[in-house]
Amino acid sequence: MEKTCKKHGVLELENIIKENNKSAKSGYTLRCRLCKKEKDKRWNEKNMEYKVEYSKKWRENNPGKRNEWQRNDRKKNPEKYLTYEANQRKKNWRKNSISESLRKLGCSLEQFENLKTNQNNLCAICNKPETRKSRRDGEICRLCIDHCHTTGKIRALLCHSCNTGIGKFKDNIELLECAIEYLKSHKCD
Repeated sequence: MEKTCKKHGVLELENIIKENNKSAKSGYTLRCRLCKKEKDKRWNEKNMEYKVEYSKKWRENNPGKRNEWQRNDRKKNPEKYLTYEANQRKKNWRKNSISESLRKLGCSLEQFENLKTNQNNLCAICNKPETRKSRRDGEICRLCIDHCHTTGKIRALLCHSCNTGIGKFKDNIELLECAIEYLKSHKCD
């Protein structure tokens, strides 16, 4: 059987949909799958608020059905979910990185943004912007969130060099003072 569409021409068998139609002699109508997809897409764009609200209500009223469907789908298609999750991690790694750091330190994104603004996005020690590039995408990294390892209190934002420098001296003021004296006594001019 050959079916033609005004828009898409002669249709292959996989692009034909049988829709129930009580007024048709056979009880169904043949439609173009591509036209139906386009029509559904236009409807979804026009009625996005309704669709979101309807979906939200359905999920609230049918939590068991939704969870059961997801569990079954995960069992049937584990590779689909593994690739999806991997892609999401790749796509959102920068946002997840800052979120995870802030969560561990008990700091909000608003507090972090305030620190960045107050410091003009410069290191609190050397007053320079971060220059270290990420190994993942080659973008310049964000400033590090320096905090006291005993109390967990956030001190300021530091560039990678200053942050690791303080870390190597184990936040020990006496050790830093000794390093300063050492540099002064062995000054090369």
